Amino acid sequence: MVFRLEKSGISETIISLLAHGATNTKELQIKVNARKKVTKQAFYKALRELIAREIVLKNKQVILLNNSWVNKLHDFINTIDEHYQSQTASFFFNLSEGESLVYRFKSIPNLDALWMHYFYLIVKQEKEASILMHNQHEFWSLVRPEEQEEMYQWIKNNKRRAYIVIGNNTKLDKATTKHIQDYDIEMMYEEGSSFKETYYYAIISDYIMTTVIDQKTARAVDAIYKKYEVVNKSVMSEVENILKQVKKSKVIIQKNKVRADKIRKMLIKKYFTF
Repeated sequence: MVFRLEKSGISETIISLLAHGATNTKELQIKVNARKKVTKQAFYKALRELIAREIVLKNKQVILLNNSWVNKLHDFINTIDEHYQSQTASFFFNLSEGESLVYRFKSIPNLDALWMHYFYLIVKQEKEASILMHNQHEFWSLVRPEEQEEMYQWIKNNKRRAYIVIGNNTKLDKATTKHIQDYDIEMMYEEGSSFKETYYYAIISDYIMTTVIDQKTARAVDAIYKKYEVVNKSVMSEVENILKQVKKSKVIIQKNKVRADKIRKMLIKKYFTF
């Protein structure tokens, strides 16, 4: 079963928006245009294709996802996910205690894509484990909003215990993370970070995912968070420009029960035990 759509991405945007509920044609076009600038002709061409393929249904002016297609897609994804997890895990989960994998990047989107790949691999394997993250600033939601939202929604849908500690306590830190609490994730902010400004952590069971960015980038991002108090186009533009200049960054994935327990106990005891 193949669910390939046209290369422009308009169809994917339509499906993504309809996943939140049915809407009328005019409103759907406005929402699509807000995400990506498209002509009226391109929008209706993509919509007609989705209707012809019975992915989307139209009842008068109301547009909605076809439940039959959604069910087929759900079964397809579950099958792929099950086989993929078992095959990929055979390599990754053979890491011995203390062993690690290191991946180096010159692009933040590429770094985040691989980080997400291993994040889902670990959380799906370690089904009972809580998720603990420590970010100096949660700038990921400014530059990769859809990917971050999908991750937080997955955490909520799967009823996973999750904690996030932000290493700073500026007004912009709170503005960029306020929405995360809607996903039943506990949040705390530090007056002084527990870790180096270039380090970002995710702790899941015995696994430590460490993202390391260069000091120049870390300090430039930090300056933005001290300069602004609310999220606006200037903030997003400046952060994007900073991250486009990143030349060296890496993700380290380590299996280390002792260190994972130490970080988890330190942060949870300090901020989430009342």
